[in-house]
Amino acid sequence: MDWRKRKSQQISAVRKWDNCAVTLPTPVQTRSSVFRRSFRKEFPVAVRGEGVYVSDSAERQFLDLAGSAAVNFIGHGVPEISAAMAEQAAKLEFVHTSQFTTPIAEEYAQELLAFAGEHFAGGAVYFTCGGSEAIETALKLARQYQVEIGQGKRHQVLSRQQSYHGATLGALSVSGNKRRREIYLPMLREFPHIGMPYCYRCDFDCTDGCRNCGQQYAAELERAIEKASGEVAGFIFEPVSGATLGAVVPPPGYLQSIADICRRHGVLLIADEVMTGMGRTGRNFAVEHWDIQADI
Repeated sequence: MDWRKRKSQQISAVRKWDNCAVTLPTPVQTRSSVFRRSFRKEFPVAVRGEGVYVSDSAERQFLDLAGSAAVNFIGHGVPEISAAMAEQAAKLEFVHTSQFTTPIAEEYAQELLAFAGEHFAGGAVYFTCGGSEAIETALKLARQYQVEIGQGKRHQVLSRQQSYHGATLGALSVSGNKRRREIYLPMLREFPHIGMPYCYRCDFDCTDGCRNCGQQYAAELERAIEKASGEVAGFIFEPVSGATLGAVVPPPGYLQSIADICRRHGVLLIADEVMTGMGRTGRNFAVEHWDIQADI
């Protein structure tokens, strides 16, 4: 068969295919240079924000109940915020922290430490650009702290099932969402994930107001620490579970027991308050509801 005949048959096949009523799993969006979260839907084009509302290019108004992935809790288009940003950018937009500090960074760090409470008096703030980066930094800081005090064997950071700490590889390693982790498992560092107390579907007796189940889950952490034979550097947790389990509050006494176990075993307590901090639960940080003090 020569190429002309083959080409003719191919064109004929294409034409027949075009006449078929077939739904293909192809992207429906217009071509974009932005790598979007989904290629199977069109996204509204946001052009303006005001308070709790976001407006798109079609002048439709959306109530931002998600707080733009739980990062915007002061509202959109706040004039004093944009004015302060513009003023600072006009003075100095960026210097690297390996070379300089700045008055505004020093002032902000002092305010954050005061906001965090007396426990962090004399502490220090490490600035990052986002939640996942903050978690990565916390994991590295826990390891470095243990090395600096002569505990170089400690490198594991334990966490919980059904937790979410971020999308970067280190943060994903300590996260407990199986679906998000699945295809990246060969790239992740695996440390134990203990059970998450969830009284709605509890594995233990909750007739005592869930105090028993909280202690059972706390005991699981202690067993994991002991099994690691002195290799645990830290334990990371969400005081109130966020994106994976959905605003689940810990049972009575659970976090206090977790904190006590970490103290006794020399394990740093890392509170992931990316979603719950800065007043979102009614306190400056959510751990204050249970009167516990995180190390990081």
